[in-house]
Amino acid sequence: MRRMYTIRSKLSLSYIVYILLFILFVGVISNYIIKNEFKEYSKKKLENQITQITRQINNQYNDGWNVDNIKVIGSNALENGLIISVYGTNNKTIWDAFVHNGHQCSMVIDGIATMMIEHDPNWKGKFVVKEFPLTQSNANIGSIHIGYLSPYFYTETEFAFLSTLNTLYIIASIIFVSMALVLGAYIAKRLAMPLNKVVKATTNLSQGIYEKIPSDETNIIEINKLTNSINSLSTTLANQEALRKQLTSDVTHELRTPLSTLQAHFEAMLDGVIEVDQKQLNSLHDEIIRLNKIVSDLDNSTLIDQNNLTLNKQTINISDLIEKAINIFKIQFSSENKTLNFDRENILIYVDKDKIYQVLINLISNALKHTKENDLVKITVINEKEQIKIVVKDTGTGISVTDLPHIFERFYRADKSRNRKTGGTGIGLSIVKSIVLAHNGKIIAESKIGEGTQITVSLPK
Repeated sequence: MRRMYTIRSKLSLSYIVYILLFILFVGVISNYIIKNEFKEYSKKKLENQITQITRQINNQYNDGWNVDNIKVIGSNALENGLIISVYGTNNKTIWDAFVHNGHQCSMVIDGIATMMIEHDPNWKGKFVVKEFPLTQSNANIGSIHIGYLSPYFYTETEFAFLSTLNTLYIIASIIFVSMALVLGAYIAKRLAMPLNKVVKATTNLSQGIYEKIPSDETNIIEINKLTNSINSLSTTLANQEALRKQLTSDVTHELRTPLSTLQAHFEAMLDGVIEVDQKQLNSLHDEIIRLNKIVSDLDNSTLIDQNNLTLNKQTINISDLIEKAINIFKIQFSSENKTLNFDRENILIYVDKDKIYQVLINLISNALKHTKENDLVKITVINEKEQIKIVVKDTGTGISVTDLPHIFERFYRADKSRNRKTGGTGIGLSIVKSIVLAHNGKIIAESKIGEGTQITVSLPK
């Protein structure tokens, strides 16, 4: 079974691993650079020491050699790993470190070689002796032989310096790892807290509890986006739940009335209380039509998902289609003393004729329902370069600011009265929006209470 980790432990571990890799990388690079730089430094230092010793020995001649000073110079040189021998003319030995203290010379050379190998197992130093001439006033006064470990070596002081560097590196590594552990735990905690809230909120959503996550924003963009998305989802689901309950209540109410009417009439007919005549049959027929309309609206709710829409497009004159839809409502507008105006403009557009016709029917029907006597409904077509706009504007009751953002949602009804005239299941405008979006168009509603509503449909040509 795969082992699971909390985000806190995972982040803390990641920080530590990252810091360790970083320290290891920096350590390797630093060690490589310091090692090479120290090699070059040691070589240059050796050259400078040889030059300086040669000049010092050279200065000890003044019509004869000052052996005591040469002894001091040789002893100091030995402490720095250099073994010197001074010869006069005719190779006469003036002073020889090996003769003066051969045991100490061997100990110094062996000690340096041992430390060098311990420090760098790949070190391949060997003892060499080089001869340098001694001159005064351009006259030869002898020579100096200097022995040392070639090509480079470190003194005890330099070994101590390198050891101190390594100690500081280890201490710094421990400090950085500790800081990474503390910082990683702190950041992981800060990151895990809002994520735990998100987990709790999603768990609540799965259980039907639509609580929002507290808006204590972090400085992490992705978490803020996730929190906002969860809150938006919670609001949407809460609204959908409210709409579902409203729909259940509406459908129950809408179905109960015609069913009760049908039941009462049929029972009265069966009991002989009322006669079966044309008037009674027409009344029953109207109630059956009403029931069929409610069932049809519920069935059409599947069209709200625009992915389910299949478009059979063709090129049509949009004004012809608008006039066809207007003809359906002419008698009703006239009988209710309402005015319907349309300014015709011949514009060709490539759309699904039947579905755009359904859009027009719904928009005109809604405008008719929500206008009073002597009100005006005006339809305008606007011809633009890449699209056309169909504007349906009425001077009716208008829609409140609270209801306006939701009028295209499934089952939403701004009219809560369940009046048979203006009621319904709240499916029509949802279908309208789905059809418009399926055509890659847009639909916008603007309204003010008491002034009317304007719905604009934009369709690409």
